[in-house]
Amino acid sequence: MGRHELERDTQHFFFLAMEYGYANPDRQTTPIVEMPGYKSIPFSYGDFRFLDVWMGDKVTGNSLGLTTIWWQDKPVWFMSYDGAYPKDVIPFLKRALAQNYGRGVFLGCRGPHSFIDREQGLLYNNRVHRNHFIDFAGREEILDLEENTVIGYHEYKGRFLIWPCNTRQKARIHQNPRLFSMQGNCG
Repeated sequence: MGRHELERDTQHFFFLAMEYGYANPDRQTTPIVEMPGYKSIPFSYGDFRFLDVWMGDKVTGNSLGLTTIWWQDKPVWFMSYDGAYPKDVIPFLKRALAQNYGRGVFLGCRGPHSFIDREQGLLYNNRVHRNHFIDFAGREEILDLEENTVIGYHEYKGRFLIWPCNTRQKARIHQNPRLFSMQGNCG
C-alpha cells in the first residue's frame, strides 16, 4: 500500500472507529488496570486497530487523552488532547464532536467550527490552526452564552507517524533505510 492510499484508508478508518468511540452514547469503555483513572475504547477492523485512552479529574475537570491508530501492528497516526471541561458540559461536547464524526467531516479531528444549544446556553467553537489529517492542531472551547465566558477547552494536535516530515528525517532514512521499516514517498 502506498503513502496516499494508507493516509486515505487511515482517515476512513478513523471515522469508522469514532462512530463507536467517545461521542457515541452507547459505547462501552474499558478501564486500564496499569493506569488507574484512565478509560479506553478499543476498536479494530481488518489491518487497522484504534485505541482511545483518556482520563479526567472529577474535581478539577482537567483531562487528557491520546488516540492512536495502528496498521498491521505499526502505529501510523495519533491525536493528543488536554484541557478541562466541567462534567455537566460533557454531553454537549459529545454532541458537538458527533456532528463531524457522523458525517466524516475532518476539522482538526474534532467538532464543527461552531455548534450551539440555545436551550442550554452553550456554544462550542473549534479554532483549527493546521487542518490536514497528516498534521493538525487547534483548540476547541465551550462558552457559556449568558456569561460570555469560556467554561472548558481542549488543545489538540496530531499527525501521521510513519513517513518523515522534514529534510533531516528524510536524510537520516536515506543514509540508513533500516531506521524506517515502512519507507514511503514523502511527496
